[in-house]
Amino acid sequence: MRPREILSEAFRNVWTGVSRPLILALAFALLVGGMMILDLRTLVGVNRQIKQWRDSGASINLVYAPAGIDGAACEALAGTAGITASGASRLRETNLSLPALPLGAPSYAEVTPGFARLIATAAGGSQTPNAATPEYLARGGLLLADSLAATLDRGPGTTLATGEGEALVAGAYATPDDGRQNVFSYSVLAQVPAEGRFDYCWAEVWPPDSTSASLLLTVADVSQPDVELRVDQLNARFGTELDPAALYRQRITRFTPVVVAVAGLLLGLVGVRLRRLEFASALHAGVSRRALLFQVTVETGVWLALGLVLAAPAVWLAAYAGNPLPAGPLAAPTCVAAAFAVAGTMAGAVIGLALTREEHLFRYFKNR
Repeated sequence: MRPREILSEAFRNVWTGVSRPLILALAFALLVGGMMILDLRTLVGVNRQIKQWRDSGASINLVYAPAGIDGAACEALAGTAGITASGASRLRETNLSLPALPLGAPSYAEVTPGFARLIATAAGGSQTPNAATPEYLARGGLLLADSLAATLDRGPGTTLATGEGEALVAGAYATPDDGRQNVFSYSVLAQVPAEGRFDYCWAEVWPPDSTSASLLLTVADVSQPDVELRVDQLNARFGTELDPAALYRQRITRFTPVVVAVAGLLLGLVGVRLRRLEFASALHAGVSRRALLFQVTVETGVWLALGLVLAAPAVWLAAYAGNPLPAGPLAAPTCVAAAFAVAGTMAGAVIGLALTREEHLFRYFKNR
């Protein structure tokens, strides 16, 4: 048979329903698409766990050495060896006098610019009412704890009367009660140059890495034996360690590509074996096995494509719904699973045709 005749026969079978395209496409969408959706929802759950861990401040490490932290060295850690942000802080001996709060002066601390950026964006700071903005951070404005900012009704760009005069407010930073060390739970933070000695060096290490975290010790001056040195995690509520890559690799649905490949194999096999009498008759009539293979491939490809189209909206929704992180990285495992499913389905169709024998024609007819 000529290729045109084979194509015509294949599309006629699809159009008339002989190849059962709708049933097989629907079965593919339900079985294969369902498994892919299950894997995507598992991945979304992993993303939620990762975001919760990071938003809680668990990725931030603190080195405490009273008057023993080199501010410039602490600032310089940012951007090296997985340290995304870093900065130093020191607490002033006296609280800040505020005329608006004569009976409740907040604690007063000096922080380096890197620390100001870190605390303004860490743990959902961007969702805090009156959150600090980069514009006013760059101008050296004061940072207020969110509860203090709400009490004083001060947002980015406003001014605050203090015992030291009028000061620009850069905005608020979050102080959630989620298990973290609230070192500055009710404080005013003033930005100062990263010069001299500080008490704390704060650094976010992302992705988590113990080797990178150990670099924090290099900013502390331990030459004096009486200097107290302590390394803490800002929030250990959700665990002290996290390996995002391991969470992805060890998820319960990690074998989805193999499962969907087997499901596709069975669908392709069943789709052809249900028509074994038709194909055995064609072989008996002189149609070559190569022509039948071409025909089966076309017919299988049609309902396979339809099944992918039917499953696509639900798969897309599963990747985006409730996903706290960009869904782009989920495209890789999804495409791998889809490729395995397509390959398995095509292999099943080929195997089904290979198992169909002309000499079994009468047996097929008898058992139809």
